[in-house]
Amino acid sequence: MKRLEFLPLGLAFFLSQALLAQGPSRPPDVTPHSVQFVTVQPGVKLEVLDYGGTGRAMVFLAALGPDAHDWDKFAPKFVSRYRVYAITRRGSGASDHPAPTDENYSADRLGDDVLSVMDQLKMERPIIVGWSVGGEELSSVGSRFPAKVTALIYLDAGYPYAFYNKAEPEPLQERAELRRLLKEAEQGPDPSLDLKRRLLASMTRNEEELRKSIQSDEKSQPPPPPPPGIPPMPPELNAIMMNPVKYTTIPVPVLAIFATEKSSDPDENAWENRQIDAFEAGIPTARVVRLAHARHDVFATNEAEVIREMRAFLQSLTSK
Repeated sequence: MKRLEFLPLGLAFFLSQALLAQGPSRPPDVTPHSVQFVTVQPGVKLEVLDYGGTGRAMVFLAALGPDAHDWDKFAPKFVSRYRVYAITRRGSGASDHPAPTDENYSADRLGDDVLSVMDQLKMERPIIVGWSVGGEELSSVGSRFPAKVTALIYLDAGYPYAFYNKAEPEPLQERAELRRLLKEAEQGPDPSLDLKRRLLASMTRNEEELRKSIQSDEKSQPPPPPPPGIPPMPPELNAIMMNPVKYTTIPVPVLAIFATEKSSDPDENAWENRQIDAFEAGIPTARVVRLAHARHDVFATNEAEVIREMRAFLQSLTSK
């Protein structure tokens, strides 16, 4: 999919990959697994697929929009050594769809959902695999509770929602951070000195970005309308998109497989490569693999390579 020219580059990438991930409707589900619903918050249950297997738990997280059944062909390939699960996040598929508020769909709220499923199903330090925006939940869990996981595997999932590149900040993240800080300040009559400083820094960054945006708009032609054929974003998915967190420290073993050169737009490819370089430089525990000209659903288009890299990485964990 060509980059959406009416959006900032990072946000356009986020949305285009979300739409690509949704894809056509899938065939009937014939993969052996059981289905259960786990309550992660009062009034919110998530669909959890259990593919069986033995050994340490391995949990698969879907992209933005698709549900756990996107793993029906891929996840069972690991049941010989792991107990394999997949989770449909809130707002998607058969899981509950709470109101699309910032609080209900913040990045760390989604991470807390994964932690709740892990706790209730008694998973001890699982390996978590995330595709696309699933990387957001990986980083939420791994940055806040590294002792609760054995390793994280990002499948074309290490973009700004999963790792914040300080050299190239995304306006979406800056605005989300400012909203959170303003809400925190509203909880009491006198914000702390630390909160005031963080608010001022966030306001300054947002002001700088806004000035740049205005200057750019004044010099450029009016943006074209959205390309035809792009469906409206469901409000739940929009709420997820609008609530990323700046994750910069992920102190657990990481495998990150990126599908590179996906676009015909050289600017988008250059931006993507800079983000991959930042991810690799910023996470010393990460093994980064680049697969040129693969698709976003890299585990489907390059299945053999992805399985080989995953098995080698998992073997390296057991040999340490």
